[in-house]
Amino acid sequence: MGTGSDYRRDLVDRYASTHAAHFVERDAEWYRSRARFFHHRLHAFLPADKGAPILDAACGAGEALHYLRERGYTSVLGIDLSEEQLAQARAAGLPNVRRQDLFEHLEEGPARYDLILASHVMEHLPKPQVPVCLRQMARALRPGGRIVVLTPNAGSPLGLPYSLGDFTHEVHFTAMSLAQVAALADLAIVHLGGIAPDPAGLRGRVRRAVWDLAMGPALRAVLGDRRMRYGAVMEPELIGVFASPAG
Repeated sequence: MGTGSDYRRDLVDRYASTHAAHFVERDAEWYRSRARFFHHRLHAFLPADKGAPILDAACGAGEALHYLRERGYTSVLGIDLSEEQLAQARAAGLPNVRRQDLFEHLEEGPARYDLILASHVMEHLPKPQVPVCLRQMARALRPGGRIVVLTPNAGSPLGLPYSLGDFTHEVHFTAMSLAQVAALADLAIVHLGGIAPDPAGLRGRVRRAVWDLAMGPALRAVLGDRRMRYGAVMEPELIGVFASPAG
């Protein structure tokens, strides 16, 4: 039997039409909602200098780029392998994107970025490439720079639909395994934890109260393993902020 097509390449090339098409329409309201999404996750870790060079690795349709532009950052680059996704970014008025392999880009030179955002990137890599990618990202940081990794939390039942819901996902991270691979890549952990519900607005405050008072404690009591430093992280999404040991 033949092996058929390279399904990973096909899915990446057609990511907008095979995966993203099953979400809400990517209109102006979607970009605004995604800006709120990224603000909740990133605002505490953004560089103070609005001219700081920032890389959005696998930028997709450019929603993080849109957020950073709204925040006043002027030196941001997004790269991705999906021309479908990049076309959507350009149509949204985000010209600072290009089609390029992440590893090739990181090999172009060291010490170029103050921040590298890897938003839902690592889970798409074959397992042997994950520590290699993190090491290359660390090499691309300027002194004091940071890597921010967002990824589904497979250690939580609330994160499993996201971790398992994309056929291109190769690795299913828990907080412990993310800490483990960061150590393998010789990175220092600045922050590692889960993303609790955004308390903005009435609905957000209700969701956050339910999480803080009921759902979060219940999941940690039933499923959490407090023998491990990060064994009780039950939020559906993880955030890891890393620095090179010298940084």
